[in-house]
Amino acid sequence: SHSSGVRMRDYVGEDDVTVHLGNRQRRVPRAVAAIVPPSPPPSTRRRPSSSGGDPPSPSSSIPELDTTGSDGDASSVGELEDSLENSAEDMSSEGDASAASGASSAADGRARASLPTLQFSASTTLSDLRYFAERGLVVPALAGLDTPRLLALGSRMIADYAKSPARRVAVASNASVLRFLMAVIREGDAQGREYSVEAIRSLTATEESDQYLMQTPNLLSTLAGVAADRSNPGHGSDSRGSKARLHACIAIMNLSCGKSNKVEIARIPEVLLAMRDVMMDSVMTEARLKATTCIKNLSNADANDAALLGTSGLVEALGHVTAISGDSAITTNACLALMNLSISKQNKHRVFCTPGVMDALMSTAMNANGEARVKACSALSNLAIGYDNKIPMFEYPGFVEVIISVIGTDGDEARTKACSILWSFAAEMKNQIPVVSRGDILPVLVRVAREDVQTEARFKCVAALTLLAESLDNAVPILSSGALVPLMDILEEAGPDPTQWKGQTASWCVGFLMNMAQSDDAVRPLREAGVVELLTPLLTLDHYQSLKAAMAVTFVCRYDECDEAYDLLRKTESVIPKIITLLHNTLSGKGGNGYKYGVFTLRSSVGCIQSLAAGPDFMKERMATGPVFESLLRVLNDFCVECTPGAIVGGGKDDGVSPTLAVRAVHSLTTFLIPAPGNSLPFGPIFDGHLVTALKNFETNRHPELKLADKLLARETWHLIQGLDNDTTIKMSLQTSEGSVDLSENDNMDYPVRTFLLEDKRGRRFCVPVDPSGKRNFYDNRQWCFRRGRFCKVGETPDPAFRWSRELQLVYLTALATQQLPGDSRPGDEEMTSPMADS
Repeated sequence: SHSSGVRMRDYVGEDDVTVHLGNRQRRVPRAVAAIVPPSPPPSTRRRPSSSGGDPPSPSSSIPELDTTGSDGDASSVGELEDSLENSAEDMSSEGDASAASGASSAADGRARASLPTLQFSASTTLSDLRYFAERGLVVPALAGLDTPRLLALGSRMIADYAKSPARRVAVASNASVLRFLMAVIREGDAQGREYSVEAIRSLTATEESDQYLMQTPNLLSTLAGVAADRSNPGHGSDSRGSKARLHACIAIMNLSCGKSNKVEIARIPEVLLAMRDVMMDSVMTEARLKATTCIKNLSNADANDAALLGTSGLVEALGHVTAISGDSAITTNACLALMNLSISKQNKHRVFCTPGVMDALMSTAMNANGEARVKACSALSNLAIGYDNKIPMFEYPGFVEVIISVIGTDGDEARTKACSILWSFAAEMKNQIPVVSRGDILPVLVRVAREDVQTEARFKCVAALTLLAESLDNAVPILSSGALVPLMDILEEAGPDPTQWKGQTASWCVGFLMNMAQSDDAVRPLREAGVVELLTPLLTLDHYQSLKAAMAVTFVCRYDECDEAYDLLRKTESVIPKIITLLHNTLSGKGGNGYKYGVFTLRSSVGCIQSLAAGPDFMKERMATGPVFESLLRVLNDFCVECTPGAIVGGGKDDGVSPTLAVRAVHSLTTFLIPAPGNSLPFGPIFDGHLVTALKNFETNRHPELKLADKLLARETWHLIQGLDNDTTIKMSLQTSEGSVDLSENDNMDYPVRTFLLEDKRGRRFCVPVDPSGKRNFYDNRQWCFRRGRFCKVGETPDPAFRWSRELQLVYLTALATQQLPGDSRPGDEEMTSPMADS
């Protein structure tokens, strides 16, 4: 009689079965149904047992297996391995015979013969089972075990064999042995369950065994049931239930190391739930370590993210063990798992919002040392990259203080990761002003940029400073923090040849200067610090850096009128096509959400276009093209016509700076192309209609960042396009410019010219002479510049932004006729046209 849970398998052999007894052989007919083997000689085979029953504990010393018969003849140890391998080949699946047709069954019947049925008594010992196993009767021996005690003995024997590295693959490849172990786990007692799970654990120590174990039906779910079993939770290290749970956790962990196993294991919900329960509830530190390591292994496969994040409470369990564990290995592995899960873009916000995760990672980053601290900072850095996390993480209570503490106390990889988090904060436009306003982040960034030499941390801090400089309101605080000097030093040390630069730090320094130069408050400090001289060697290079350098120089020199500034603008002329392409690609999102040439905000490219459009006529001529007007129109359409949500680079309905710069650029270029009302732009009536619509919407838009002067500028532009005379209201300033003197190069013309100011509705002040003739001789053909308040010198031209109009002429004549101006000669009407007639 046999237990219903233990199946007998057939093997291919002769009609008779050879039963090995000691060193003797005898032929046994197939008709014999049961063989009760005699016990081997006690001197060589039997281990005395005072209780006569329980096998020794797996933790006790295991003697070496005997390799000789009762009379000393050698019996090959390899015979056991051959037997196991043959069984694995002949008995790899159950029910093969029943699935075949009648003809094939008959053929199989002629080719197969049954193994003998063995019975064992209550006095059978572990040595008895080994005796038969070493003689090729492993499967019959296991099939003859029909009591809990005998099943425990069989499990113990297999566990002993599985501990031998040379025998693991042979044991694992035997499907009957694995089914026996599975049956004992399900139906045996606590001791048998412990031995069976221990045997499987030992088999998983060899990677070659994985293919057999992974193909065994329900093996992983069975191990998961043992790992999560709360019926025998145990209360000490001697508890068999706790040991079985530990063995199961180790077995699953070992299998999770295999690259091809990770996805398969993660598909079994029972395994993930069991690992979660062990991490949350286990009283054994080692079991919690193995469960945490298993989840860490599974998280190394990107394909498992959905399964891991979809398991209820699993991410919470990782945060739990990170927070409560005093074991650095557990904390490190839990942080590694969280770091892996936070790599994918779609996972970042999910992990961040999981209760307990942020507090656990913050505590580890603040208090742990070594690898645990690094991995915690790495996980936090991954989370901070997520667009949806930048603002809530910056505002998370105590988080910034933790990061600043790490930067101040760590000098290695954790510090670099902490600096990376500050970089991520600065990448969010809505964070930039609050980051600087805190007062404690900016000094840290400047200190690392100044003190660290050739480190990744310095690179990240320079990048953070560059992004913070994107907000114009940050320019003055950044200058006050002393950030300009160390970044210029970095750029100077890098040299004038960008192809020889090491890393990206110098490149970010050029971007920093470009961003800072866009602020009116920073122009003079940058000019005085020598920024133009530092960037000039880059202007003529055919290199990516020449684009940023040209934009920076354009911004810094936008108020200069000297010949040097003119020469610098001439040098930037070759870069204009790149600037135009940058604006177009930023709007189109080419090259990755507007980053065709790097990280440029929309405001940077539009602002550069606006500065160039306000420059000399040769620059206006280069800028007044169809592609430039189309790009500027798109900026306005996104802001006030289509009202798009915008992008990470700016633009859309919420960005008030970019459309303001676009209106100024459109006005400068339109006045260049249409000197007086009545003409039209050379781009067709359809384009004119779209531009007029955008300008009208801008004029009536209520965005808080828009100024009245820019709205009036928009009105003047669309009036000019439609041929309407602007109803200009001229205000007179009765102050005269006593010191306004024009000293000509001609000795005969070195006379002072007394002037006064006329102010139009846009706030532009036209400096006009009190004497309409300007006291010039009839042969003097110089033109008057209303911005400079004097005649143009040789090589100069009047500022085209200050164009004389009919309305100004009438107000000027009225002022001369009605106001008492000092030095006024009160000439007749026929004498009042001299300087203004040429204008």
